[in-house]
Amino acid sequence: MEEDKKIKKRYNRVAPIYDSLEWLMEKAKMGEWRKNFWNKIKDRLPLDNGKLLEAGVGTGKNIKYYPDNIDIYAIDFSENMINESKIKLNKYNKEAKLLEGGVGTGKNIKYYPENIEIYAIDFSENMINESKIKLDKYNK
Repeated sequence: MEEDKKIKKRYNRVAPIYDSLEWLMEKAKMGEWRKNFWNKIKDRLPLDNGKLLEAGVGTGKNIKYYPDNIDIYAIDFSENMINESKIKLNKYNKEAKLLEGGVGTGKNIKYYPENIEIYAIDFSENMINESKIKLDKYNK
């Protein structure tokens, strides 16, 4: 538990500059991978009224790829990362319910959505306890 607090503190501290720290990787490869990842998710979504949970939303780099026809929930354990995601929701004129809490355990989440049909997770996989959350991976 002490390790979780250290990690959260670290992410809270770097959240405002996190995107600039990964800028080169994003331009080199991750940006294209991210676009392909979300295209694959969109292909698997119900036509409308579906529910998607993005685990480990971070600063919201995926937000510009969010589909418009479903309910999206995005969760992260760092409140400052959530704040950065809010900025991107406004920037890209997208809608999502941002949830703060422990992704793997579901603890400290103010509202946990039911009947999620798609779980999206990309670069945060190593931060999540897979035995605690059903993950549907589309990065193959």
